[in-house]
Amino acid sequence: MEIAQLYTHFLSAKGLCIDSRQVKAGDLFFALGQKDENGCHKGNDFAEMALAKGALAAIINDPRLKAENAQDERYILVEDVEICLQQLAKYHRKQLDIPVLAVVGSNGKTTCRELLYLVLSQNYDCWATPGNLNNHLGLPLSVLQIKNEHELAILEIGANHLGETAALCEIAAPTHGLITNHGKDHLGEYGSVENIQKANHELYDYLAKTGGQAFVYGQDPVMMKAAKQLKDPIFYGRPNDQTKAKLLAAPDLELQIQLGKRKLAIKMNLFGEFWAPTVLAAATIGDYFALPAAVIKQALESYAPKSLRSERRNWNEQALLLDCYNANPSSMQVFLQAAKAEKSAPKVFVLGEMLELGKFSQREHQALLDQLADEKEIQLFLFGPSFLGLSLPPFAQHFEQLDQLRQALPTSGHAIYVKGSRGNRLEQLFD
Repeated sequence: MEIAQLYTHFLSAKGLCIDSRQVKAGDLFFALGQKDENGCHKGNDFAEMALAKGALAAIINDPRLKAENAQDERYILVEDVEICLQQLAKYHRKQLDIPVLAVVGSNGKTTCRELLYLVLSQNYDCWATPGNLNNHLGLPLSVLQIKNEHELAILEIGANHLGETAALCEIAAPTHGLITNHGKDHLGEYGSVENIQKANHELYDYLAKTGGQAFVYGQDPVMMKAAKQLKDPIFYGRPNDQTKAKLLAAPDLELQIQLGKRKLAIKMNLFGEFWAPTVLAAATIGDYFALPAAVIKQALESYAPKSLRSERRNWNEQALLLDCYNANPSSMQVFLQAAKAEKSAPKVFVLGEMLELGKFSQREHQALLDQLADEKEIQLFLFGPSFLGLSLPPFAQHFEQLDQLRQALPTSGHAIYVKGSRGNRLEQLFD
């Protein structure tokens, strides 16, 4: 079936679904999943179930299944369901004549996207990536949820190999974009920090090719060098004449931001000064889209961290900071710097292993431990097999079972800082 023809089904559908357990009446079901030896997606096995639950149609790629249901037009046969989903999203994007802002980078993409939405939604009917729909499947699903009434879209783009950001930009077709930072995310897949930077710069490549508007952090020399290909980028965070916005001071995230001739004092509910460039980016972009300074200030100060990202809680009458949605060497480093600098009760650090580091895992975990070697006044709890065989500080305790770690945690009088990869599920310690 041609994409234009499938698009008519999409327009009449109430929603999209890729999980037969979540299908609602009127949905368009995409039978995704791993492929078998014949190239058929596993999701084909659940097409009948989806239709029985009221799906408008099922997009499948199993010719035998279509042949068995030849008279049922609800079975729509395509060559590859995943590619079909991406092509449909690309087609839908072409029907939308609105600014689309892409957020790319190693760390902080979700928080950046949330801050941007808080600011821009004050003056615009905005759409922003829901949850973590930012990869080769999630981004198309997010694009397909943008409606005609939306005036601006903010799309988070996540990648773990070279070429993926470029491919997702072809689907999202961003008119504006920024890179939050360069770090060591998915280091095992990328193979080097240089490849990570190159992958992030695929956004700049796209914006340069299409004449889009980039917002560039002026204190990152790697970004500044890559931005030379861009036409009239807007710089932020650089104290010179070509800077559109600069950060005057950032003690404890009480920021003094200058936007042109205006100065804003902003007190953020964010842990760590490392968030300052992200806040400045959101303020800069809000200013670019003509939001009043007072509106920008109010929106940013209303932000409350959640979803295990710098989320503050109280646990057994102890201060608890949960930042365990994701972790890599660069995000772990700035987290520890901020935690060590914070004035609080006796500190407990609970650190989960960092995943997706491949051959760099042992080196990076040892470097992490070395950062803490001289911290005599903290309790350090380590979780996960990646810490096995390393040189641990004498005050560190290592666990491979969450139940054992839970029993070792102090029950009163401490401030607890938790950081780890999503696979560690460290939040379960505090349920």
